[in-house]
Amino acid sequence: MRPRKGLSQTLLIILLLNLPTVAVAKGEWRLDPVTAKLKWAEGEDRLLVGGGWGYYATDFRWTNDVRWRNPSSPSQPVYYQTQLRRRITNDWWVGTAGRYSTAPTCDFYWVELEAEKTLSKPVAVRLWGEGERRHVTASTTLENYDLYIIGSRLRWRLAPDWQWKGELSREGKTYASPKNSSTKTAVSNELTWRISHHTLLGRWAESTRVYPENPWRNYHHQSLRLEWQWNFFTSLHSRIRIFSPDS
Repeated sequence: MRPRKGLSQTLLIILLLNLPTVAVAKGEWRLDPVTAKLKWAEGEDRLLVGGGWGYYATDFRWTNDVRWRNPSSPSQPVYYQTQLRRRITNDWWVGTAGRYSTAPTCDFYWVELEAEKTLSKPVAVRLWGEGERRHVTASTTLENYDLYIIGSRLRWRLAPDWQWKGELSREGKTYASPKNSSTKTAVSNELTWRISHHTLLGRWAESTRVYPENPWRNYHHQSLRLEWQWNFFTSLHSRIRIFSPDS
């Protein structure tokens, strides 16, 4: 099955399964503001135009976003994304999203599935899995690849002013050339303390990427970030980054 056809069928099935919910839910349609950015850099003009729309109900959301760029590139493509989220019980939600992106030399097909418990209680949980395929459409040095990510995130309000967040993810990326294929494991821990008009944040992160067919490219990365934020006015704040070697 061709990637374009496969993604189209996936998005169509997702939409058809949720249309009955849209029909019976009491919600409203909303339009996002249209945004435009024009940038001059190194004698080249760059234009970005974005917008979106969606249907919002108490237990259901369907949102759509569009980004158009001129010129576009593989790292900054034009894309359309649609996302569906549905409450299944209390503060538990399930969702799915799909995105089609295009650039002059390649297309991208991305799909995500998630389950999330929101922070209406002391603990919040998010579990997700996503996959992306890059399909090269013109003669270039780029290669086709398949990407998957499986992740989990836990937030725990230890006390009214203390919050801990931990995240663990596993990524696999397979290229047409085996020497470029790799796997990555990442873990992070973040602690936030809010007192009066001050917020203190500490974050430690560690990741390892392994290239089975090209071991000399393997790497291990660690980082520590300490930050102090002082909200000295309602609408103004000052942020001081004490230590962050990964910035």
